[in-house]
Amino acid sequence: MTKVTWTNYRTSQETINACRQYETRFNFPQTNGWTVHYQYNSPDVIRKNMKVMWSFGVSKEINFEEGIRKDNSSVKIYTWDPTPIALITVKKSPANVTHTAKAFDPSERPMNFYTTHHKKKCWSLENHDPENLVDTMTVETENMDTIVARLGTNVDMIKADIEGRWYELWHGMGKQNILPSFVTIEFEMYFNNIHIEISKLDEVVDWFKQNNYNVYLNRKLTGPHVELCFYKQ
Repeated sequence: MTKVTWTNYRTSQETINACRQYETRFNFPQTNGWTVHYQYNSPDVIRKNMKVMWSFGVSKEINFEEGIRKDNSSVKIYTWDPTPIALITVKKSPANVTHTAKAFDPSERPMNFYTTHHKKKCWSLENHDPENLVDTMTVETENMDTIVARLGTNVDMIKADIEGRWYELWHGMGKQNILPSFVTIEFEMYFNNIHIEISKLDEVVDWFKQNNYNVYLNRKLTGPHVELCFYKQ
């Protein structure tokens, strides 16, 4: 019997095909009144007038946040990422963010971060590919309850690229009734069987629709990911 690992899910043609099929459910946002910064689409009216942004996952680049800063000098940008490369990124960046060197996780326990990338650019709280593991580190974590206790719920935009914790992040938003004007998320679909992941993603999409969000495709990808954005009308 083939051992089911992260590598199997990530390279599975079934997973990749399901992601491409899921993308066909949504249209790209209209080009008029939207701007692309790095790879992220966002409405000009939100980006230029918002007061608070939360960005989960930084790693080696912070281009979207830097683009937002150019358009909006007064917005408060809060970022989360415990990796050493993220600390270097935010320190050198002109985006002027308030950074928290913690990963997002409901448990708030110290946890291990794992990477299979030789340059350590992509870390995950799940060790789904132990045979190709190249490094690990212990990191602090923070959940939505603690974030809200510190920052409140008045956030205009949320961006998340957190290697499989998107479902937990969404659950925390629902629990705290956080309804930003705009949300953009990369949904990694390779940490479980694709049928499980699609079911979870359907929950997220349905919740946004029920709360009067329009759902758009941010961009088409080639790997086992889906990128969506949610615009509250």
